[in-house]
Amino acid sequence: MREETARRLHKHGVKTVVSYGQTETAGLVMLGIIGADEAPAAMRPITDAYIAELVDESNTPVAGPGTELPLVIRNCPSIYIGYVGKPPRPDFNVHLTGDVFEELDVNGQRLLRHVCRGDDLLNHTSGEMTNPLPTEHRLQGLTAGKVQAMCMCGTNRPPP
Repeated sequence: MREETARRLHKHGVKTVVSYGQTETAGLVMLGIIGADEAPAAMRPITDAYIAELVDESNTPVAGPGTELPLVIRNCPSIYIGYVGKPPRPDFNVHLTGDVFEELDVNGQRLLRHVCRGDDLLNHTSGEMTNPLPTEHRLQGLTAGKVQAMCMCGTNRPPP
């Protein structure tokens, strides 16, 4: 969720919390702070048992507020070892998420904020992957000059 969206919801009394996880990590690996007013889209790992870090193109960890790089999850006990019909991954202690995060320093805490997918694809619960840009562009065209901001949500609906 974008911080702007969270702030608008908070303004109207709706408390939010962000979370992050992937099928490959068997669910949730990072969680935000419920109703956080400062950096409402920032998260931290839910356990100290694994490492969530940002890496450069050579897969070297890089740290520091403002750093915006791909996220790698290391030593997560629930990380997948491979896919059915394919050989096991050589290093299943390391998961390249394909997502870009920004490191933040919020009151001395190291937090991460989701920036974007590295490939602009959404992975639906059905396993189908779609690019949201055509839908976003169509909605922007239909609402130009009429809508200042929008948030699209859904559940139990087929992907576009």
